[in-house]
Amino acid sequence: WFLFPAQLVLFQLALCRLGVGIGEAACVPPSQSAIADYFPADRRASALAIFSLGIPLGSAMAYLVGGWLIANFDWRTAFWMLGAPGILAALALKLTVREPPRSGTQVTPPSFGATLKALSSKHSFWHVAFGGALISFVGYGSSQFLGSHIVRNYNLGDTLAIELSHASYALALVAGISTALGTFLGGYLSDRLAPKHARVNSWLPALGVAIAIPFYILSFMQTEFLWAFIFLMIAPIFHYMYLGPMYAVTMGVSTPLQRATSVAILILIVNLIGYGLGPPFIGAANDFFAAQQLSNVGLTLAQCSDAVNGAACASAQGLGLKYALGTTILFLAWAAVDFLLAGRTLLRDRIA
Repeated sequence: WFLFPAQLVLFQLALCRLGVGIGEAACVPPSQSAIADYFPADRRASALAIFSLGIPLGSAMAYLVGGWLIANFDWRTAFWMLGAPGILAALALKLTVREPPRSGTQVTPPSFGATLKALSSKHSFWHVAFGGALISFVGYGSSQFLGSHIVRNYNLGDTLAIELSHASYALALVAGISTALGTFLGGYLSDRLAPKHARVNSWLPALGVAIAIPFYILSFMQTEFLWAFIFLMIAPIFHYMYLGPMYAVTMGVSTPLQRATSVAILILIVNLIGYGLGPPFIGAANDFFAAQQLSNVGLTLAQCSDAVNGAACASAQGLGLKYALGTTILFLAWAAVDFLLAGRTLLRDRIA
């Protein structure tokens, strides 16, 4: 097939994105399996939580650095500056990290089917996987729209560019401080409380998301950005306490040679529901609530292309996104129930 220049660029960008996806898919499961071998069970949740800090810290860097790169360099240079450190990190990993010793006499890893069959009887794993997927449904979905929510509902500058930059800096603080703190605390508290509370990996995430719900709702209810931002800084601390415990449960119900495949199955479930359904759900809910607001003044979404209706449409879109985000946050309650249900069989399902 002959590719025109624009098509060739698109094809190359698609290959780059595919490579990033393959790299992530190939990195996370074996990395977590290795961490589980390096650290004993009583320190595993903390170790896995520290590993998971890459997500919020990377997001914070993206908010802070991404816009600056695009503003000061062309997009090709930005790709090189972001990609080259990854190659250096891969070389450093290869040269400095050794394969951890594994207990047991089996040297041939079980097949995917065998691992899936072994997990099929682990009810705690499926409850944690579905609970984590619901939390990701909220997290991945809201993260795609929080910037738009801030821009639409709060006046942060005289121009759209200034508003976008201010929203980006605010979200960088949320990701880099609150989300990172919650991720670490979830693992740390889980390990500290485990000697006295054997089911802490079940009830701690449930408690966290239950506390996060009212803070999110309070944030979306505010008309002043300062208060909205304060509550938005508090909520993720509790929201993201689930990551370390979720992975620790997965490690605990799997044999050493099944851990990487078990994490891969977990991530598949989490991403299919979180990435696959979260953003489309909020987008559809936004359109629904915005249409409801517009109907009150005799307008439709189709009429928003007319500049005459700009003020009414902007108000409706802002309120619509507020209601969409608030509705989505309620799914955290469902996730809390699933984590609590995991506690019923958690001790029975554990292997190590």
